[in-house]
Order: sequence, then structure tokens, then C-alpha cells
Amino acid sequence: MSRTKSISINGIFGRDKYIEYIQYSSREHHFGRPEVSTAGQSFRVNYKKGVSYPYPVYIHSSRDKYTVRRTPADIRLEPAEMCALVIVISGKMIVNQGGRSLLVTEDELVLMPMNKPYAVEHVPASRAPFKVIYTVLPARTINPDGSLLDLPRLIDIRVDHVRTLRALFSVLLEHGDALSYSSARSIFDAIFGQLIPIRTKDGCQGMTRSSQDAGSIDDRWHGALSYIYMMYSNRLLDAASTARALDISKRSLAYLFRQHGTTFSRVLWDFRLSLARDWLLAPAMQNITIQQLAFAAGFKSAAHFSTLFKARMNCSPKNFRAAAKKEPPR
Repeated sequence: MSRTKSISINGIFGRDKYIEYIQYSSREHHFGRPEVSTAGQSFRVNYKKGVSYPYPVYIHSSRDKYTVRRTPADIRLEPAEMCALVIVISGKMIVNQGGRSLLVTEDELVLMPMNKPYAVEHVPASRAPFKVIYTVLPARTINPDGSLLDLPRLIDIRVDHVRTLRALFSVLLEHGDALSYSSARSIFDAIFGQLIPIRTKDGCQGMTRSSQDAGSIDDRWHGALSYIYMMYSNRLLDAASTARALDISKRSLAYLFRQHGTTFSRVLWDFRLSLARDWLLAPAMQNITIQQLAFAAGFKSAAHFSTLFKARMNCSPKNFRAAAKKEPPR
């Protein structure tokens, strides 16, 4: 489903490990060949990659203080207009780019362009590693008018919204490429929805892809989708508990879904069924029983899952999985 890459160095920060790190960083993040320096005598970085599509998601941690730099030469090698959306979980980042220095601390969100030289210092906390969750995506995907991507910017967003983003990213990390493109895309849509419109702590404002497409802002709609995508595995999740979480009435929630041509139940069960279908096909999930898979996706029982799945796919989960195994690899 997802993989972890660890690089350990004992003693001097030798050239062999330096090369190993920059090759991995270049391959994974398309950042060119960044220079890495460390303040200590050892250096360890842990990466875990989640989904690859539509945009890659990573969690990155280290107990060592170090700096990554990207030079103009690196940018000439890889000039793509990419940006990083980064949430700091613990420790802090010091981003130096375009004459600006930003301190990014726990539960803060930073948007930074990758096609400009930078130096990013990673600093662990006294009792916790430096840890971030982030995605790398084409700059115009999240900010079509380019108004926010001349400099690194702290996003002005409530802490509870940051924690919602963390939870959504965690789904993408946990399930990795066992998710289908459509499932991963729906979660990214919920992530973008939390950022409509983007406001920064230096007073700038810009549009996200979602706000440009939608033409209007509906915080409650995106909040409802986000809550479903976070809580789908809870078998007690229903319209009443979702309405309470959003601090609106159940009637208002139903009206909200009607405005978008659907119902709460349809969105919830469509997502659960889509996720379960992905898991049945995923090689990494073949050792998980149908019952375990059903519970993990939020179904009340294996029988309940089988009934809904058969109504959707015209075959049982067991037969669906068996047929997929017989298909020749593409």
C-alpha cells in the first residue's frame, strides 16, 4: 500500500549517504538535486509515501536538525512550476526563500513554490522528531491565478481545520495506492474544500482550484464531505451525528445534500463501496478477509457489505476478488 524509506548515518555525514539521500529526494519529489547539510554527527530521515495520484502525499520525520537547499542550478535542471503544501505535525521549519524567512510551527500550514531557490531548515522538538505531512502538486492546481506563489506563505486557517486536513491526508497515507484514482481524488477535493478561499497570514487572498470550478463557496458542504471521508470507518456514522459535528440541524444537512443533487446516505455508501472495491483489487490487501475489509470500510457486517456490494457490482465480494485474480496483468 505505502512504503517507508529510511536513511541512517552513523558517524560522519559521508558522501555515500549524501548521494543516497539526494538521489532519493530527487526521484521522489522532482526537486532537482538539493544540497543537504547536517548539524550533528548522525543523520536519519524517514519517509512514508501514501498515494501517488492525483498528487503524491508523504509523511517525513527526523530527529536530526538539517537543512535542504535548492539552488538556481537545480531549478534549471527541473524548472517545472510545482508547489508544496506542508503541515507541520511537530518540531518546526524555517523556510528562507525570495528574501523572506518564515517560521512554521506545529499545526501551521505553509504553501511554498518549488521553482525558486530556497533553504529549509528542519528542527526537531525537544521531545519529539521534526514531522510534516505534505503533498507536491502543480502550482496552478491549487492557485490558478498564481497570486500566492511568488513567495512562501503561511496559510491563515483555524487549528481545527488544520487537524481536519491532517486526518484527510492520513487516509491518503494509510491506504496509499490501494485507493482508486476516483477515491483519492474525492479526498483531495475535500482537502481543497477546506482551503476555499486561501487566505494567508500576510493578508493576501487567492482562489483554489475548487473555488474556481465551483464559482461559489459552501463551507458546510465541504465540511460535510470532509467529515464523511474522515469518519467513514465508524459504523455508527449517520446523518444525525454528522449534523451535530457540523453544528447544524439534520434537516439543514439533508437540504444541503439535496442542493447538490444527492443524499447523505448515497455519498457515504458510495464512498464506502468504492473504497471496499479498491481494497478487494489491491495486491497488498489480499490477506485481509472479506469480513475484516467490511468492518474497516464501515459496514455493519460481512453480510451487510455483501448485500450492498452485490447490488452495485452484480456479484459478491468473494467472486469479484476471485475474478480479479484470474485477470492477466496489464
